Amino acid sequence: MPTPAEQLCKLLNYVVEQSKEIDPHGYKLVGHKGFLRHKGHLAGLPGVSFNREVEGDHVWLHIERLEAQQPPVVHPESVRPLLTVSDDPNGKPPTINDAALAHRVAAGAAGKSPEQLQQEASILRSTVEKALAQYAPLWNAWAAGEKPRRTTIDLYGDLFSPAHQLESEETAKPQELVWGLGVTAGRFPPRKALG
Repeated sequence: MPTPAEQLCKLLNYVVEQSKEIDPHGYKLVGHKGFLRHKGHLAGLPGVSFNREVEGDHVWLHIERLEAQQPPVVHPESVRPLLTVSDDPNGKPPTINDAALAHRVAAGAAGKSPEQLQQEASILRSTVEKALAQYAPLWNAWAAGEKPRRTTIDLYGDLFSPAHQLESEETAKPQELVWGLGVTAGRFPPRKALG
């Protein structure tokens, strides 16, 4: 156990180190190219929680390992190949696949007059447009709910590699994880003397 004199000496050494002039320009996070997130970007994401008290420990950040959910299935099944549906919630909304529609019309063209083909193409397009009109709100609702989930999935992936490197203590390319509350540096105009 250190003596009071030793403790005071350590405290004074700490104060001396802290009083050294440090250039705050070296600590700008704006230009950082690695992993950098702020609490405001993470708050409210599904599966992300802060400051969890667990038995024997305190967890500052906990991220669940979520699975991506697929978009709802298009109904009726016969229309499915005629719609282009992205499984990326940030992707384009569902649209009619004009090439597949034209192919289906052409596949059934044998022995039909041009008028019959045009009528069948019109009926088929109308059916696909109705299916799209019913499906688009379902896809939009899925995308709105899935976007934050995908952000959490990306966050988990972004932290998985550095966490693995930290645990394995790779010395060739050492990693450092900094968790902070924030430091601000600024310049203030000189105070005017009272009196």
